[in-house]
Amino acid sequence: MTCVGLCVSCYPASFKAVDQKNVRTQLHVPKDVPFAAFDSNPKEAGWFGREGLRIHGVLQFSEEQFRVYLAKLDDPKIWKPVKFHHYSPSIAQSHTDSAFKWLSLPLHPWAEGYLRHWEFLPRVKSIGNGRYYCAVLMGEMGEGSPDGRGGRHPKWSWRMRHCSEIGPKEHPVITTFGALDLDAMKLYVYIGFSG
Repeated sequence: MTCVGLCVSCYPASFKAVDQKNVRTQLHVPKDVPFAAFDSNPKEAGWFGREGLRIHGVLQFSEEQFRVYLAKLDDPKIWKPVKFHHYSPSIAQSHTDSAFKWLSLPLHPWAEGYLRHWEFLPRVKSIGNGRYYCAVLMGEMGEGSPDGRGGRHPKWSWRMRHCSEIGPKEHPVITTFGALDLDAMKLYVYIGFSG
């Protein structure tokens, strides 16, 4: 299927490539590490794009790939805000000190609750030796500017936080989650976009 409008064409097959690129970019996974499972929904863009997009999969590392990946897990030069491809907002303007930390399993209760419908959650919960990553992009309203009628236009900024820093009434714009099974050398991934 081809969509044409305003000199822009889109092909559903390319969504898979963009979604896989978002997984690799956000979780810093090299291109040579294969997906053992992958899916994303919705498959096609609606009136407002792919609102509520959910990307999930499993990557299987070789021993050498896994050794290299693990060596970089705690490197702050690597784990910092990076751009989401084909999504707005595309990048966090700031982040908390713990936003990009890999923690030891079991999961924080917020992450477990958020992921309760994820097909791989039972596998992740059964990992005996593993670590997890859970970064959320949050909109924060600033002071803004005068609107000329005595009110203000809110100014939004985008901040990355760790899911353990999210309150019960807060809702992330984007959630990026990864769980490493240190024995099976697998990375379970989930990226959820609001909408």
